[in-house]
Order: sequence, then structure tokens, then C-alpha cells
Amino acid sequence: MVRFHSAQVDDRGVVELLSTAAGGQSGRPEAVMRRYRDDPTVALIAATVADRMVGVVGYEAHDDRIVPLHIATHTAHRRRGIARQLLTVVASRRPGRVSVAETDREIVGFYIALGYTATSLGQTDPGVERFSVCLRPDSAQ
Repeated sequence: MVRFHSAQVDDRGVVELLSTAAGGQSGRPEAVMRRYRDDPTVALIAATVADRMVGVVGYEAHDDRIVPLHIATHTAHRRRGIARQLLTVVASRRPGRVSVAETDREIVGFYIALGYTATSLGQTDPGVERFSVCLRPDSAQ
């Protein structure tokens, strides 16, 4: 059974999962971890199975919106709905708020399958198309 709970960046397994979502650019994972430690506007929710970290979502919480920043699941637990459930937990903790995120072509289909609308932002880096995705509270699945 999957259990969802608040997490801290230093909890066992969080750094490894966040590193996969943050990308491998030099220095990027360290900057991401520092933000989760130091920025009071961001929070983490973890998914665990038998006390093993299997998923994590990091997000910003604002008065009018939530912004998923990073979402990752352990490779052995992918395609089981954990990422979807993590976003549902975030939305339940911040009811009535629009959810907006930025993602790439590789992941945009995941958000569209959850009912988000996607708008291309064009190529922000050569050869990398980015998308803005949005889910209004009344359109959540």
C-alpha cells in the first residue's frame, strides 16, 4: 500500500529521486536541493511503500495557484499511478487552486492525460521544446 506524507529534502531517498527529476546539468541538483531546504514557499510530498521512498513531488504553494516543480518515481514503481496520486495529494492540500507547471515534450503527455491543457513555449534551449501546462480545479479528473 502506498502512503503519502510530507517530506524533507534530507529524508532518505528524496535526494536520489529529486536528482532524476532535476536533470544532470552540472550544479543543478545541488541548487534544487538547496532551494527545498531554504525556500519556505516550496514543499515536498513523498510516496512510500513499506517505508521505502518510491515517489516524490516538490511544489510551490501560492495563494492562487500551486506549481509542481519536480516529480519523480522510482524506476521499479513507474506506470502504477504514483505520480498522478502525488499530484492529487498536492491538490487536496491546496483545494480550489489552479495547478500550473512547465515541462518538456517527454513529459507533457503525462500532464495532458491528467486533464491539463498544454501550450508550447517554443524552444527555450536549442532542440528542447518546453510547455506550460495548466489544470483548473473544476477540470481535475
